[in-house]
Amino acid sequence: MNWFKRIWSQIDVGHSNDYIFFHMRKADGTYISVLDHGRIVDSVRNGRVFYVMIMELNALQRHYGDCLELVEK
Repeated sequence: MNWFKRIWSQIDVGHSNDYIFFHMRKADGTYISVLDHGRIVDSVRNGRVFYVMIMELNALQRHYGDCLELVEK
C-alpha cells in the first residue's frame, strides 16, 4: 500500500491523526529518517484541512531519549 492510501485508510476509520515513518532524501543526496505526524480537521470555512509536521527521527530520539520508542515497520 502506498503512503497516500495508508494515510487515508487511517483517516477513513475515524482517526484524526496519522503517523508515518519514512526516509527523506536531502539536497546533498544523503537520507534522513523522519516521522510524519498529520492531523485532519474539518473547517467550516475551508472544509477538510490536513496539517502535517515532519520531524527528523534522530532529533526526536535525542530530545526524548528513552521515553520515545519509534520502530521502523
